[in-house]
Amino acid sequence: MAIACLGFISACVAHEVLGHGGVCLARGCRITLLTSVYFHCSQDTMMTTVAGNLMNLLFAMICFALLRFRLSSGWRLFLVFAAAYNAFWACGYIILSAVTDYGDWAFVLHDLALSPPWLWRCLMALLGVALYYIAIRLFVLHLPRGTPILLPCLAAGVLACGAALFYAGPVLPALRESVQEGFGAGVGLLLIARARYRRGEQLQPDTSLSPSRGWVIAAIAVIILFVATLGRGVIA
Repeated sequence: MAIACLGFISACVAHEVLGHGGVCLARGCRITLLTSVYFHCSQDTMMTTVAGNLMNLLFAMICFALLRFRLSSGWRLFLVFAAAYNAFWACGYIILSAVTDYGDWAFVLHDLALSPPWLWRCLMALLGVALYYIAIRLFVLHLPRGTPILLPCLAAGVLACGAALFYAGPVLPALRESVQEGFGAGVGLLLIARARYRRGEQLQPDTSLSPSRGWVIAAIAVIILFVATLGRGVIA
């Protein structure tokens, strides 16, 4: 559960800070609002808009690539959950934008004025579903035997909502966004957990793969920092 929370935080930081924030600063603009669910730049551009999702995809690919090496159980679990949350966040956002015509990728389609809009939304949805399927297959491939999924997924969702409660602005809208991000990014994990249950799969954890307690201590420290900064939000 602690490592899953760290995986979610990595996705949030990659999306909001490194993606949106990094491109905003690189263009010489100023960040006016930065939280776990909101980002505003003094000058929004198409690249600033899609940078969050692109950074999630890049981070996911890096994590999956690193899983090819021999790693300790703790680092392997972290990279697996970090890759999952980054990939599911990015791919889910593509699907959400296509279905609702709202969100980062929908804004890009509006700016490009591609025609007919319904065709491009359908293509975008197909792309998102295909990438989501690939991400699920990679996650299952690299997930250590006997690793529970449901409780870690719920823990990360609760963390996302808990951080939004400390937002310095209106809490309820931020909480609604955090539910979509925290639990929405974990839909892929829930699908895998449901498939396990339907197959009657019994978890038989390999005790030799148990990560050290240092990961719990590290997670507590990172969670406190996450809530105090991105949870509360940085407003210029």
